[in-house]
Amino acid sequence: EHHWDFRDGSSDLGALANNQLQGEVGDVNLQITAWSSSLHNNVAACIDSDNKDMCIQRATLKRYTTGLGAINRDERNDDPNHSVDNNNQDYDMILLSFSESVSLSKLYTGWNYSYNGNTLASQGTAGASVLAWNGGNTDPNIPFSSTDTWNDIVAGGWSIIESDTKRSGSFNDSNGKALDILPVASGSLYSKFWLVGAAHSVLRNAGVGDHLTDHIKIAGITFAKSATATGQVNAPGALALLLGCIVFMVARRKS
Repeated sequence: EHHWDFRDGSSDLGALANNQLQGEVGDVNLQITAWSSSLHNNVAACIDSDNKDMCIQRATLKRYTTGLGAINRDERNDDPNHSVDNNNQDYDMILLSFSESVSLSKLYTGWNYSYNGNTLASQGTAGASVLAWNGGNTDPNIPFSSTDTWNDIVAGGWSIIESDTKRSGSFNDSNGKALDILPVASGSLYSKFWLVGAAHSVLRNAGVGDHLTDHIKIAGITFAKSATATGQVNAPGALALLLGCIVFMVARRKS
């Protein structure tokens, strides 16, 4: 297994340039960009029944001492929106593009909070989602189409691995900085392309007419290289992925 530290100050990644990050660990190269379902652009297919944005567009990638954040077109660079979040059901995601197939086993967050509206609800309880490209040897269509939704890309070659993985533990690193561990149940699944971000389930009701939202900064990952390096998700676990897709399709239901 290899560990990749995304936090500002880590030597695992170069400087943020052209709204992306690049680096190399264990002879594996990685490119990182940020995306969010924050676009409707007056296109009917991009607006749901509650006038929420559904279509994916590039977001601004941010790097902090506590991890990666994303600022989409509908939010400001403020607390807590500078994080990777699902506020207002604009789902922020970080795209990890590897030079060879890898399997993720853990996410780390250095900043992890749930909010009820604009009020802090609790620390360490925010969830994350994880998707892997499963479209064969052909690379995914990135940038995404201006009318692609998260549900569209699941139907078009992305498989959901986790829709709402939560903290399983925490520890202090060698510099005394606290990190939360979020497990990723990818098993023997390998892919060159992974999306990690805010939970795609905002159904944890916090009160009448409101719900908790998830806000995280992604501090790093634990990954393993594939022995076969096929460039896509392997076949085992297909039933679990199918069930995950079903969960994903209903994740936009309102509280």
